[in-house]
Amino acid sequence: MLPKSLAFFRQHSIFVKWLLILNVVILISIVTVGGISYLTSSSLLIEVSEHSSSVYLEQARDNTDKEILVLESMMQQIALQPNTRRAIYQSSTGETNNEPLYAELVKYLSSVKLSNPLVANLWLDPTREPFTISNDAKYEKNFFYNSIVPFQPNSNEFKQNRSQFGVSYLGTVTVNDKPQLLFGRPAPIEETVFRGVIYTSVDVSAFLNGINSSKLGDDTGVFVTDSLGNIVLKNNRFKETNDEKLGEILKTTINTMNDKQQNPGALHIHIANGMEYLVVYTSSNVNDWRYISMVPITTITEKSRRIQSITLVAVLICLACGLIVSYMLTRRIYEPINRIIQYINVVGVGGRISPNRNNKQNELVFINQLIDTVHHRYESLKNTFEKQVPALRQKFLNDLIEGRAHSANWEETTTSIQLELPFPAFQLIVFETTDFSLDQIVSSGETIMEAFDEAFIRFAAIGLSIHYVPKHNNMIVVIVNMDMETSDPEKIFEFAHHVNATFERLYNKKFTVGIGRAYDTYPNIPHSYLEALRALRYKIVKGQGEIIFVDEVPVNPQTILNYSLDMEKQLINQLKTSDITESRKSLDRILSSNLSTESSSPELIQQLFRALAGTAVRTIYEIGATMEQVLGSDSRLYSDIDNSDTVDAKRQVLIQAFEAIQHYIQDRTENQYEKLLANIREYVEQHYHEELSLPQLGNELKMSPTYLSSKFKEITGVKFVDFVNIRRIEQAKMVLKSTEEPVHEIAEKVGFVNANTFIKVFKKHEGVTPGQYRSLP
Repeated sequence: MLPKSLAFFRQHSIFVKWLLILNVVILISIVTVGGISYLTSSSLLIEVSEHSSSVYLEQARDNTDKEILVLESMMQQIALQPNTRRAIYQSSTGETNNEPLYAELVKYLSSVKLSNPLVANLWLDPTREPFTISNDAKYEKNFFYNSIVPFQPNSNEFKQNRSQFGVSYLGTVTVNDKPQLLFGRPAPIEETVFRGVIYTSVDVSAFLNGINSSKLGDDTGVFVTDSLGNIVLKNNRFKETNDEKLGEILKTTINTMNDKQQNPGALHIHIANGMEYLVVYTSSNVNDWRYISMVPITTITEKSRRIQSITLVAVLICLACGLIVSYMLTRRIYEPINRIIQYINVVGVGGRISPNRNNKQNELVFINQLIDTVHHRYESLKNTFEKQVPALRQKFLNDLIEGRAHSANWEETTTSIQLELPFPAFQLIVFETTDFSLDQIVSSGETIMEAFDEAFIRFAAIGLSIHYVPKHNNMIVVIVNMDMETSDPEKIFEFAHHVNATFERLYNKKFTVGIGRAYDTYPNIPHSYLEALRALRYKIVKGQGEIIFVDEVPVNPQTILNYSLDMEKQLINQLKTSDITESRKSLDRILSSNLSTESSSPELIQQLFRALAGTAVRTIYEIGATMEQVLGSDSRLYSDIDNSDTVDAKRQVLIQAFEAIQHYIQDRTENQYEKLLANIREYVEQHYHEELSLPQLGNELKMSPTYLSSKFKEITGVKFVDFVNIRRIEQAKMVLKSTEEPVHEIAEKVGFVNANTFIKVFKKHEGVTPGQYRSLP
């Protein structure tokens, strides 16, 4: 069935060439990597061992140096102690009866030893005295150095070199069958000729802890020597027991350190029996000690041979696996291409792809053609689908509202049509037109739906995802997606009020809005929709253009609220006029008329208080304020009412809301009066010397004379005429005291018609005539 071209593909397939090239590359790569690893493993291990030994030696050196510095500090403090100085000088001064001094010094040395766990023995050896003073007691020198600490002091050791670092290592002594390191420091420290020596011995084990903690292996030897090559410390795990070989290695290392002045460093040392060692060394920073580690090269090469064996096995395994994987991959690529070619030859693809090829073509060209075709068709289908997404989204929203959406493909469908519903709860709002249709053109040239879309976009509510769909050319159904725990009827009311206020301000049109309850699952969306429609039917009672929650609608005819529109309007007017007493009386009358009957039920009580809360919210928006401005940003009026357990508690929540509204109105009115009073004073100040009248002032302030007359005394405390005359009299008093102008000229200057009127008004306000006032001291 396959054409000759397909046979040509099989005979000269590029995938066969790929297989051969891939196998060769794998073979070369594995052999190269394995060979390099095989050949360099020994040298790499030696470098690693050298680095590890160097790091360890430096750590051991630093730890030991710290301990020696502690000894130096301790012995320096002892040398500077007054009793120490008196003890070493007492022979030269001829003092006698020094036993109290020695007792105090013994006590002091004992306390120093107790405070330094490192110290095994501590004593002072005055050079001119036949005794020593230790941390235990005062001893005769011969007894002390024969029985307590077997050591023969040599003062010449300190005379040869008096460096700034005063502690000197003097050797190893055995005390109570335990080896101890002996250190000495001459005293006093400020003189070139010393008069005594402070000695201390330290258990060797105190310095061996760091050396024995080496992780370099049991064959690794770690040594601490002095400048002459004498071993001070060594680890306990080194297997080399031939002292002659060991001495040869240490001597070679120390000579190298002295010759090259290199610190730290490393050596490869061959000894007489043919053994080779890796020797790493460094020097102390505080004395002449040398730190040396020795590792037999055979130990490293044994590890290298094990690594080489493992490398060889790994190379063979990787080679076999690489060949198998490359063959499998080539077949996995080649066989699908063959099946595609067979399918194309049988059914065709509309002429866009031709499986035949010339000498310059291969399967890769064919794959590129196939990918281009698939991509082209994918983009075409994608563009077609994206054009249909808005229509598909509208259809899906209608299915949700009508209860036709299925839970099996809910998430898949919302994702595919790019519909964001991130929250679990839903609440429906139905906007019904009053005297217009959705396809009507508004003044801006847009349709009602386009204008609604703009008003919808401008509203941003935190925690809400809002979508809408038109129905029947006179309704817009809005689906509000929210978190049930943070659902807030005030947000829903604010959204509906925002849309209505926008349409009324821009287009002089309003919607009647019905709002259903919130439900925590999407299958209950149809229930919320039906409740919103039921709330809309209550517009007969509430009136067109109102926002109606379903909770405001009576559940059954037997329990209809006695809360008419007139009663609500009366309560709103009382709130607007800040009549707190009357608004409370009206609230109590409404509660009494609804809650005094036997037919009252919890549902009726809740419905009544929610309706009264709606009255409070409606009043706030009618006075041009927001919920945050009046009740505060953290107020949740509906939630507070719902969470109150008793009628009195619910009533108190409402009273607090009413008082907040009335206080807000009073504060705003007082601010308006203060501004008006400032404007009146400014105008009178500029024109008091002219003929003034209330109509002139009203015209200037753009207020009716009647209203201004009714409010003037309330604002200023006096009538308009008295207010102007008071200002004129004040100015006249200043002129009378500061000039000799006649009274009639002053009267004319400050705005009075004649001098008689001026004198009469002046005496009325001041109790004396202008002339009498001028003569007053």
